[in-house]
Amino acid sequence: TDRKVNFVKESEDNFTYEILNGTYCRITGYTGSEAAFVIPAKIGDYTVQSISDKAFMNKTDLEGVMLPTTLEVLGANAFKGCESPHHHGITFEHRMPCQAGHPIGFT
Repeated sequence: TDRKVNFVKESEDNFTYEILNGTYCRITGYTGSEAAFVIPAKIGDYTVQSISDKAFMNKTDLEGVMLPTTLEVLGANAFKGCESPHHHGITFEHRMPCQAGHPIGFT
């Protein structure tokens, strides 16, 4: 049977990031403990534009991530090694799932 994933809206404080310019930022990691969470569209005054290479690599307890519509760039191997037996992949805010094996997914 399929388990329903409850995505938690995480605090901005649980993401590490770098500022790209005066408007955008790049997520570089996650320090929270939730297995399924929403990446915010904004952190502070900065729009989340990208996720860095290997940002979530080897987070084996990760069950699902919902990406914001502001996301333009997903770094190489951003979710590599996220192989929880309960993972449900990555979902966009508009609920369009990407499965493993596609350009954005758990590998």
